[in-house]
Amino acid sequence: MGTEALQAFVHGQFDELHRLVLLEEKRALHLVDLKEAVAISQTAEKMAEISAETEKLKEEMADITKKLSAIDHGEEPNPADMMTTLRKESRRDPPGSAGSASNHAP
Repeated sequence: MGTEALQAFVHGQFDELHRLVLLEEKRALHLVDLKEAVAISQTAEKMAEISAETEKLKEEMADITKKLSAIDHGEEPNPADMMTTLRKESRRDPPGSAGSASNHAP
């Protein structure tokens, strides 16, 4: 094999190596893009869950505020409403947790 043929072979090999490196870079970038898309999707899903839970809590807070305001104005609390509120709390909080209705002092 002559010098020119050897040089052509070496250049060809470097060209092929360069092509493979570029291809691998593209694949790596694509993988990063896919991972980012999955992370964004999971984040959006979590944010939607948090938003829904926040709305529920806001509704409960408004209901409790309304009941407390009625009590402040001398109205007797409705025992059925209080039982409903306690049931909602007990369903949301597992027994023995810090937020459980059974842990609140009277």
